[in-house]
Amino acid sequence: MIASRAPEITVVVPTHNRRESLLRLLTGLTEGSFPGDRFEVVVVADGCVDDTVTAVASARVSFRLSAIEQSPGKGPATARNRGAAAATAPLILFLDDDIEPLPTMLEEHVRLHAASGPSGNTIVVGAPIPIRRPDADFQEIAMWGWWEQQFEAMRDPGHRFSYGEIFGGVLSIPRNLFSKAGGFDEGFNECREDPELGSRLLRLGAEVTFSREAGGRHHELRDRAQLLARKQAEGRADLLLARVHPELWSTVRASQAPGGSLGLRLLRRLAFERPALGDVLLRSSGVVLDWLERLRWRGRWRALHGATMYYSYWRGVVSELGGAAGARSTLTELGRAAEAAAAARSPREIEIDLATGVAAAEARLDELRPDAVRVTFGDIVLGVIPWVPGAEALSGRHLRRQVANWLEGPLGSALALRAVDSGRGRPSPVLELVSRS
Repeated sequence: MIASRAPEITVVVPTHNRRESLLRLLTGLTEGSFPGDRFEVVVVADGCVDDTVTAVASARVSFRLSAIEQSPGKGPATARNRGAAAATAPLILFLDDDIEPLPTMLEEHVRLHAASGPSGNTIVVGAPIPIRRPDADFQEIAMWGWWEQQFEAMRDPGHRFSYGEIFGGVLSIPRNLFSKAGGFDEGFNECREDPELGSRLLRLGAEVTFSREAGGRHHELRDRAQLLARKQAEGRADLLLARVHPELWSTVRASQAPGGSLGLRLLRRLAFERPALGDVLLRSSGVVLDWLERLRWRGRWRALHGATMYYSYWRGVVSELGGAAGARSTLTELGRAAEAAAAARSPREIEIDLATGVAAAEARLDELRPDAVRVTFGDIVLGVIPWVPGAEALSGRHLRRQVANWLEGPLGSALALRAVDSGRGRPSPVLELVSRS
């Protein structure tokens, strides 16, 4: 018998024809360390035709479980919003159906939100840890490497999070903050709905916490064809993102001028000018990739795989713009709109003086949470930690890493000239900004 106490966290799981994967997720939550009477799960069956709702109704679990059927399917953004509307807990955890929760997942999300204090302004991104089997193929290894590279950066205590790192696969947020942000934009019902929400949350001043222990094992279920289709969807979604949030234009691949290697320039040109030929080459690439894997030529496989992803992305961009004829002019217009939006944005910039001490500078950042910082050392201007479109407002925990990233050279020069303690030649303690970052 499940107790009737009010849940502390609601888990919202949008799903589409992945019944077995969903049941594995529910089993993981049952076997986790967080007591079943302290949470609830809302499953949103989005256009499912595999008896998902029946399976949920008969699942043996230790927590309150309900299912909402959405037919016809409307996509993950709408499904997540419907699940959130049914949530009764003050904290919502959005969880993708291909995640197998770690035993500590719910306990860690609740703990991290409690530790953040009463502001209710923290969001927690749990790691979707990719499965790497002993017999993993090259595609699995490539995905594993990409995710682990992301996690390595996000684990840095001084990391300044960007909207693109707000992964909806394992994301918890106070329900009040979710409502304040306006929920998921249901126009993004192919992809990019989670970073789009992330951009609005960061604009509201949300602080991001990342945790592997708050994550789960990610069972990637997309094959090569589905992965290519996803890349095309990303190209289309990036254009929508730029229209909704012009200031983010410079952060998406579609904003990039033709450049890079000759091969990449040719692929982009194919997408614009000869898409029929490009599509034929794309279809034939699968055979070549299979042979490269059989021969264990990983470097060549990686290069060709990356080329197919790159072409597919631009193919999505061009198809969204109705072909090459208007594509270039539309991209130019988006660039101009982005420049106008950036000019109107007026980022909040403050000045800090590192000569007053690291602790004082960090406290000032925590108090004011600016977008950019003009950094001085006494009467020496070191430079600016700039506004980054779609990034967190700056706080004290960012200072050491940001100074090391942007101002290490000028700070070193200033210290060489002036950092002498009472004339005895002792280095200034401000050196910690660089040495500990």
